[in-house]
Amino acid sequence: MIQNIRSRRGDTIIEVLLALTIFTAAIMGVMYVMSNSIGVSQRSLEITQARTQIDNQIELLRHIHNIALVSSGRSNSGLYIAARPRMVGDSNILKTWKSITAADNLIPPNRLPAFNSVDGVQKCTPETVFSSSSGRGLSISNGDVANRAFFIDPVTGEIKKFVGNSRAPSTFARIAQSASGSQSEMIWIFAVKGSVDKATTNSSIMITNYYDFHIRACWSSPGTNVKTTLGTIVRLYDPRN
Repeated sequence: MIQNIRSRRGDTIIEVLLALTIFTAAIMGVMYVMSNSIGVSQRSLEITQARTQIDNQIELLRHIHNIALVSSGRSNSGLYIAARPRMVGDSNILKTWKSITAADNLIPPNRLPAFNSVDGVQKCTPETVFSSSSGRGLSISNGDVANRAFFIDPVTGEIKKFVGNSRAPSTFARIAQSASGSQSEMIWIFAVKGSVDKATTNSSIMITNYYDFHIRACWSSPGTNVKTTLGTIVRLYDPRN
């Protein structure tokens, strides 16, 4: 009789607590994996969207450059071509090209901020993105260097200064549209002038001067304290050589 009673007794409180602990740990593990997967998917989507924004800036730069090339009678290969008839808007686009390649808009190569400085100091806002060491022994501040950063308004095609027309990203880096005009949410461009060694080119037909446009973006992704950064360089040759 006593044996039958013992065989029918319930679980002890320790056994119940142990089962609950194992069950809770399993649920927490599943939730962590799901949350991490969602974060990875979100960051991947943001990177894709930010790359599209950068590609738009590249296409706008190339369009402006192509108008300048054709208007000067040059082709992308450096050879002279027959000039086509002027089209409506060409003069404004030429002014835009001259503006972004003007001396006071260019960054000297030894003053170009190192892009990894954004990650190094964990800053990605208009007020702090340039306030770091360049990695070349230079102090970069939100002064002369920052004032030469710009972006291209995808609606109007005009050049806009990054300083005064930028804000922290609401999600990923992009050029945002609003009633007050386009604002850069942490996408900017630096223009650096360079030249090809003339000893290796025929300067009578070749374009020897060029501009490297450093297009950069940064923003905070969900689920991580590390800033997400993207960047590329587009080289366009000067049609006025």
